[in-house]
Amino acid sequence: MLAACFAAAGVAIGCVETAEHAAVAALAPAGLRGSAFGLLAGVQSFGNVAASGIAGILWTAVSPAAGLLFAAALMTVALIAGARR
Repeated sequence: MLAACFAAAGVAIGCVETAEHAAVAALAPAGLRGSAFGLLAGVQSFGNVAASGIAGILWTAVSPAAGLLFAAALMTVALIAGARR
C-alpha cells in the first residue's frame, strides 16, 4: 500500500509540474517567457520551503499525523483550485 501511494505521488508530481510549465509557455508573452519561467521556479521554491517547514514543525510539535494532514489539506486545496481553471 505504501509503495502504491509513493508511485501515485510521483505520477501526480510529474503531471502537475508538466502542466505548470505548459501553462507558462502558453500564457506568457514571448518576450517575457524566460522571466515567467524564472518566476514560476521562485514561487515553487518558496512554496516548497514554506510547506516543508510548516509540515516539519507540525510533525515535531504535534504529531506525524498532523504534518501529513496539513500536506493533504494543501494538496486538496491545490487540486480544487486547479480544477476550477
